Amino acid sequence: MPPVIFSAHGVPRVVQQEAKRRSLNVVRRDLSLVTKVHMDITRYAREAARGVLIGHAGHPEVEGTIASSMLRSAARLPGANGR
Repeated sequence: MPPVIFSAHGVPRVVQQEAKRRSLNVVRRDLSLVTKVHMDITRYAREAARGVLIGHAGHPEVEGTIASSMLRSAARLPGANGR
């Protein structure tokens, strides 16, 4: 079976769980700093802490962090360009 490679920016936990359920040959290439950020924000969300994640909307790192964090809510504010 060919490998499934996870992005350097990480993938949502649900994707990891589904890959495991399907017994896929997963090769993780996520960056250690990205993994640390995901673990930190998941811990903060579990503790019901509030915080702000600043990044570019739609960027894989931001989307992956939000998706992997189990956040109850996430607001996307318009950037300087009004999007």
